[in-house]
Amino acid sequence: MRGFFNKRDLKGLYVIEKFVQEQESLSKEERGKFILELLSILKRCTLRRREDILYLNYSIAALSKVSIPEKLFQKVLDEMVSKAFNWQLPFETKMNILYFCFRFKE
Repeated sequence: MRGFFNKRDLKGLYVIEKFVQEQESLSKEERGKFILELLSILKRCTLRRREDILYLNYSIAALSKVSIPEKLFQKVLDEMVSKAFNWQLPFETKMNILYFCFRFKE
């Protein structure tokens, strides 16, 4: 997934979707690595290219759909907060962040 993101290849979006669909079959360690990869993508995305915005949206949506381990939840939450207050984000990205907040409102 990281290789696709570094090249800004849109095949990486398909990989993210596949991991989300198969999250139940992943071990805790694999799920943790997947979440850390998504966090890495969130941190490295800029708003300059269309591909980055797509990766940002897919990563936020994926984090909304997976069960996040307790030890990683605070890192994910901190990154969402930092992204939420970026006023230059597209509307779809803001809606993805709102859905994440709604899903994990406890």
